[in-house]
Amino acid sequence: MADAVGDFFRASISADFDIAAHKMIEGDYIAAHTDENDFDEEFRLTVTLNEHWSIEQGGILLTLRSGSMRDVEGAWLPSHNNGFLFGISERSFHAVTPVKSEAARYSLIFTFKRSQAPYKNDVWLRWYPFPFKSDVSEAQYNAEVMGLDLRAFDAPYTRHAFSGKEEFDDFVGGTLLNAPQGLSYSRPGSRNVDERGQQPRGSDAERLAKIAELERIPPIALVRKVTGEYVLVNGSHRLSHAVDRGTAIAATIFSEPASE
Repeated sequence: MADAVGDFFRASISADFDIAAHKMIEGDYIAAHTDENDFDEEFRLTVTLNEHWSIEQGGILLTLRSGSMRDVEGAWLPSHNNGFLFGISERSFHAVTPVKSEAARYSLIFTFKRSQAPYKNDVWLRWYPFPFKSDVSEAQYNAEVMGLDLRAFDAPYTRHAFSGKEEFDDFVGGTLLNAPQGLSYSRPGSRNVDERGQQPRGSDAERLAKIAELERIPPIALVRKVTGEYVLVNGSHRLSHAVDRGTAIAATIFSEPASE
């Protein structure tokens, strides 16, 4: 987990981290604060654990632009398995509104400290280390259409970062079954189609242009078959964009389980 947080913030994080359990009951609240401290604590992850929680029950996590509770930037419902990750600084203002429910509000707080060694991996400057939930859903749909074993999505995925096309090619070892020609849609004859042979959601040029506008790019998604071959199930245009621009590539990899 510490490595993933370090990847996200492009920082070198100590492998050791602290975990605290919080319980808030009716009437409890947390006033605006930043978590800034003198204990080398740099990043914090809050995971809430409350089934079927509603806005009416209060206990909303607020991010603030200043120390005023009225200066709200964002709000997060403390629902089950909802997470909020942030860097601690003099500007990291946040708060929790009063709990208005007879049910207790539970959360886990993970605290990470910066290590002394400088962090050298700059892949995550442009790529998110984590896949978006919507991308995983689309990857599962595509995998089902392609006849892949959906149990691949039941196990923990792995994350990989590549400095560019050469490292990516070395990793897949020429076994990527469905990549665009030359890993690029800018090459003649390369065209993205869905399972019905239709171009989905705009032309390749339009989709590549939209990706080029992003400051951070979600990782591509691959399924590793039991045969050792790889199938691209999400992010072909992101892969093309990285290859065309000569930039880093990030991938989330789901592995099919061995046959029983």
